[in-house]
Amino acid sequence: MGKNIVGDQFLYKDMFSILFGVLRITACCLIYKFHFDGIYNYDSGINVLIPFVIFMFLSGFYARENAKNMGGWVRRRLVRIYVPYLLCAVVVIVSNFYMNYKTVNILDVVSVLFGINLFTGGVLYVVSWYVGFIISYYLMYYYFVVLKTKVLKLLPVVFIIVIHNVFGVSLYLLYGFVIGVCLSRLFYRFNVFNGILCTSGGSVFRRIKSLVMVVQNCTYEFFLVHGPVLLLLAHVVKMDGNSALLLGGGISIVFAVILKHIAGEIIKKCQWIEVGQRAIVARTL
Repeated sequence: MGKNIVGDQFLYKDMFSILFGVLRITACCLIYKFHFDGIYNYDSGINVLIPFVIFMFLSGFYARENAKNMGGWVRRRLVRIYVPYLLCAVVVIVSNFYMNYKTVNILDVVSVLFGINLFTGGVLYVVSWYVGFIISYYLMYYYFVVLKTKVLKLLPVVFIIVIHNVFGVSLYLLYGFVIGVCLSRLFYRFNVFNGILCTSGGSVFRRIKSLVMVVQNCTYEFFLVHGPVLLLLAHVVKMDGNSALLLGGGISIVFAVILKHIAGEIIKKCQWIEVGQRAIVARTL
């Protein structure tokens, strides 16, 4: 009897996984609708800052890692962010070259490849600003954890604040990330995640969680591909707005799944190469 109850438990960590997964999906949909409205010149009542703050909050919340593992953690984060982005960036650059949608120079191309559009004023593939900022946040958190003294820990935070002010980026993004980090630490400290929310119906909630996780795991890739898809439908296919809203979402989902698979295979190969190099080094010592 006891085993059945334990097996059917639903923990707080499962609830937060569902809640945060739905939050991420909702934020992604809001950004999609905002960009759709902009491309089709519709009036948008969406404050696009809100979904980006949600993204930053969730990134901060799941950034928790022990200091001993920070090197591996930051490498995994950067690879996870950059590999799918680079694949998309190359497609955008090549497509723009053939379609001549935007007039760009070599600096614009370099800015896109390295995700630093915001810092260079690049006009091609505008979502690259987010990639540059989330990477900078992860690096800030990495140095905050590994540096020893309080003064040194504050330096990366101050640097990020200066970057925000210089380039006119809302500090609410940084606040969201920091609140996410702090909330996660509190949850782990007080063992909130392992608390039992209910002792029955857990299997049903876990199925819901699995479905939400499948969808939310492709939101980053969806974010990367939806802009080019909408631009293609609007300016090349000349599709009307009502049709493009639904079809663009469907095509973006398909491309997001494909992108995630391709990027995942590349990341796996990179990991195997790294393991092989370590083995070679170990044999030579």
